[in-house]
Amino acid sequence: MPPPPVSMFLLLTVFISLGASHPGSILPPMEVAKEVYERFTKAINSGNKEEVKKFFIPCFLATGEGYQLANTLAQEVGGYSYSIEYAFYKLVPGPERNVFTINSTIFFRGPHPDYNRKNYEVVMENTFVNPQLEPHAWFIRSMTRKVYPQQKKKKFLLQNQMPNEIAANVLNEFFTAVNYQDIRRLENVVDIKERISPTGMQQLCELLVFNVFEVRSARFFNDEIRATIVTTNQSTRVKVLFWFVFKNRKADRMWRISDMKLMFNEYGPPENFIDIL
Repeated sequence: MPPPPVSMFLLLTVFISLGASHPGSILPPMEVAKEVYERFTKAINSGNKEEVKKFFIPCFLATGEGYQLANTLAQEVGGYSYSIEYAFYKLVPGPERNVFTINSTIFFRGPHPDYNRKNYEVVMENTFVNPQLEPHAWFIRSMTRKVYPQQKKKKFLLQNQMPNEIAANVLNEFFTAVNYQDIRRLENVVDIKERISPTGMQQLCELLVFNVFEVRSARFFNDEIRATIVTTNQSTRVKVLFWFVFKNRKADRMWRISDMKLMFNEYGPPENFIDIL
């Protein structure tokens, strides 16, 4: 026997109410981090310490370290460009309920000519049960400076090495510089007269960051080393084939990368590595 019309109407109303009250899916952590850092860096660049402090939770500002950080950030990284290395969610158990956090690392890079680099590990929290309903309720609960050890410049000399050994040594330094977005370190292994731009570095990072490489073949050709390199993205396991050329400067006998092309069958694209930097 079919239900009376009134019952059907009530049932439909309940379904509509339930659908309207569903909070929806939570945003990707990188998307949330980008939105927060966009507002956060604007506050830093404004030089207004009180605006900067609004992004931190009170208990972090109550510590000496947190108070000093919030008061000196504008001086430390004001006017710097920035990029986000990673961002991921974590659910932290609390006394009353679990708290959503986003762990991330932000890279600040200073202007030309020094490109000073200052990196921070940041944990943001959102105390709402459904954080997707309060996208502006993310606040920084901790921000710690990441300090990398100083690296001495390496000179990649010939010294009776095989071409694949020379290529591997230079590429190891090259990929380390890309992973840490260290422009000065990258300039030490790239044969280029102009300064490397932050945009060029960002493009390299998007292409190669945290990839591993393998030297497939390498041979001497006049005063060059020509090599084929396979890179593997550690997340997606996608492999890409590159053509590298290394040149030796007789003035300092250092091997540097002079060209790099993405291989399509046996040919590379018309544009080369130097053009994007």
